[in-house]
Amino acid sequence: MLTNYYKHPEFTNWSTNFAFTLDYIFYKESDKRVHLESILEIPSMQMIREGNEDENVKCELPNNSMPSDHFRIEAVFNIL
Repeated sequence: MLTNYYKHPEFTNWSTNFAFTLDYIFYKESDKRVHLESILEIPSMQMIREGNEDENVKCELPNNSMPSDHFRIEAVFNIL
């Protein structure tokens, strides 16, 4: 889902005993020629845990439904 606001993601990488923000998209907000339109929302930890059918199994990435331990980050910019 693309959103039209920015917030620092809780994490961009998730694996056993490791969930941190490692991936970023940098731009200069003061540059009036570049305007951030939207960003892709990263799933929350709760959403990932709820996707695990067996509550007794520790949810780890990658898995069958999420093939990487890094989440895709995406931003849409309007460049004048």
